[in-house]
Amino acid sequence: ELRLRVPPAHRLSAARPLRRQGVHPLLALQLQRALKRELGIEIPAGLLYEGTLGEAAAGLAAGLAGGSP
Repeated sequence: ELRLRVPPAHRLSAARPLRRQGVHPLLALQLQRALKRELGIEIPAGLLYEGTLGEAAAGLAAGLAGGSP
């Protein structure tokens, strides 16, 4: 089970870089490993840190569809 713990009052923006929303490099690596382990999808950790939520979601969707994120 994958969960990102975000305080209830904190709203995530699809357009703002994840690093500016509380994601730090170690969390990005942990998320990358969990996605690989649980879903078999390899998404660059940089995308999960420097990218936006929208970009990360697009990478995840591409990986689920068998493409490259």
